[in-house]
Amino acid sequence: MSKSSVETLLEMVGIGKWNALIDEPRLNKFYEELTSGSPLRLAIYCEDAAENIDVISSPIKQFFEKFEFYESEFHDYLSEDDIKILNFLASNTSLTPEDFLAQINPLFSAARVIQDLEKKKIDSVYMTVILKSYVDIYELSLFQIDRRLREHLLKIGKETLPKDIFYPRQMNLFFGRKGTNHESAKGLNKIFSGLGVITIDNSSMIHPQSKTTKIRNNICHAGISHIPETMELIHSGNIVCSIDEFETELKRIFIFLLEWLALSVPVAERSKDNTDIYSIIDPAVQKSKEDLKESYLQWSKFLRLLDKDPKFKKQYVQGIKQLKNGKMKIARF
Repeated sequence: MSKSSVETLLEMVGIGKWNALIDEPRLNKFYEELTSGSPLRLAIYCEDAAENIDVISSPIKQFFEKFEFYESEFHDYLSEDDIKILNFLASNTSLTPEDFLAQINPLFSAARVIQDLEKKKIDSVYMTVILKSYVDIYELSLFQIDRRLREHLLKIGKETLPKDIFYPRQMNLFFGRKGTNHESAKGLNKIFSGLGVITIDNSSMIHPQSKTTKIRNNICHAGISHIPETMELIHSGNIVCSIDEFETELKRIFIFLLEWLALSVPVAERSKDNTDIYSIIDPAVQKSKEDLKESYLQWSKFLRLLDKDPKFKKQYVQGIKQLKNGKMKIARF
């Protein structure tokens, strides 16, 4: 079974946010047990995975070993204004281990998607994961910029900030957001221009008229269809972009976040294989393993109950068949 199919199903059952902690053999085993049609088999798999959570072979370390490759291959996708924003963030803000890990999971997923896009390994079901990956790392970049920028401006002092760095009524909203809410690309563009980092009309990926932003908006608000024959993404009969253009913008967001991580650790302090960066996020990785363990145990409990009920067990088998055909999400069980 292809990696894309495994990851599609992993996203559907809600474990996708931890996929950077799960190596490919385990992903394939998960798929095998899920699609067997036996709730008990999948329950046993989940229990075994929970019991052996500490011996997970984390692909995250392998990801860090490719830091230099990604930096050299993708750096040119950044514009001069992207680099100005990155240098400002690296000089004036800091990332916690939790911030690092929050970026690593979506980055790891995006790296896999980019690899498959380069190989043109795309089908209609997997396209859902590809589009989600794009939105995830775009939104993550805005969220992290929002939070780090807010911390920086609070240190300076809200009362000392020039009023023209915000749009009308934007300032109170910016400092009052909670949870995962964040400033829009347009709002962040205004703040950076007000601080003199970039001009209001610039070539950054957060500019509201950038292709990077427009693709995100089309995915989230317009609905996009994939045309395999022409390798294009369309909306209402109009071409949004080619798959190649989509890949370029995805790489741009990817390298933006990756460079931010790299800039957060001075070059002089980085080891040859970048394991020092991994050590920074290791506490957060351990916490995520515990969360994944709890998720496995909850799944196992649910599946064992389902296995004892003939009616729901039959629905499970029917649902798995539909799931494999891309017609149903496991969350509906």
